[in-house]
Amino acid sequence: FYTSKYQCVDRGTTNVRYSGTGTGPETVTLLPEDDIVCTFTNTRIPAPTVTIEKTVTTSYIRTYDWKITKKAFNKVPEEIPTLTNLNLQEGQNYLLDYKVGVTQSYTDSKIKASGEIKVTLTGNPVYKTTAFGVTDVIKGTGFDSGALTVKCPDVPTGGWAASTTGTEVKCTWTYDFTGFTDVMKIPTDLKNNAKVDLTWNSTETDSKSVAKDVKFGAPDDEIDESVKVSDNKGGTTFIALGDATKADKTFPYANDVPACVPPGGERMNTAKLVTNDTQTEKTATHKILWNCEPQYDGCTLTQGYWKTHSEFGPAPVSYTHLTLPTKESR
Repeated sequence: FYTSKYQCVDRGTTNVRYSGTGTGPETVTLLPEDDIVCTFTNTRIPAPTVTIEKTVTTSYIRTYDWKITKKAFNKVPEEIPTLTNLNLQEGQNYLLDYKVGVTQSYTDSKIKASGEIKVTLTGNPVYKTTAFGVTDVIKGTGFDSGALTVKCPDVPTGGWAASTTGTEVKCTWTYDFTGFTDVMKIPTDLKNNAKVDLTWNSTETDSKSVAKDVKFGAPDDEIDESVKVSDNKGGTTFIALGDATKADKTFPYANDVPACVPPGGERMNTAKLVTNDTQTEKTATHKILWNCEPQYDGCTLTQGYWKTHSEFGPAPVSYTHLTLPTKESR
């Protein structure tokens, strides 16, 4: 692990008679009057420079699950949730306010981090590794992956030799975040720490390390992130209400109860969502019933009737009662 050179000088004339590289032996021809001195100089070859670099790539798939609800409300003068019964007068219709709601949740799967570790050995090729190992780990607040599996090329016979242009050894690693179903619950301060330890054939050792952040961005793929919402409004044909994407949404609409014919009637309204990828369908229904009160000439309903036919029950709410301006006046 040295470079050697020599120089032979005639001390009488100071002329260089012989010179070269290597450790000899060297044949020197002498004359009787010669006075020659040969000097050998040995210079240590520095150990190669070792550098380590790494990359980190994250990936995951997000799958959405949707739910749908449907409710009817009294429009005037205030909302009465989950309205299901009405008392109407003969020939009268009534405008109901419906609200169709869709809510979403998601599950993340195939959550993974992976990358490459590159070790570069730059120096004189006389140096070769007799031991070479790369380790990797991911750590963060309350999280420790343990030693990752690092895959490196097979070490050539005699070890990895340095080169003046840099010998590159490229290794790969991967880690599956099993047990997590939401990347938002993975610690945000994760560090991926790689290290190389090696020994040269000169018995010298070297060690280098590098760290990179592990960050999750947008999913690589999304499944059922959007839905189309429709409603049959009591009929046989579904009419589009709109779309929802990655967020809860409410679709309000009004629908008339038809002109009341004794003794009354009922109508089943169905709302439906369909997901964009798997075409999953889900429905929600609402059934409204109405009683038809015949017109009575000169008939006056008593206070007791109005007390039992308000939104507080127990009898079905009366249309006339709903048109009063406030609860207090009722």
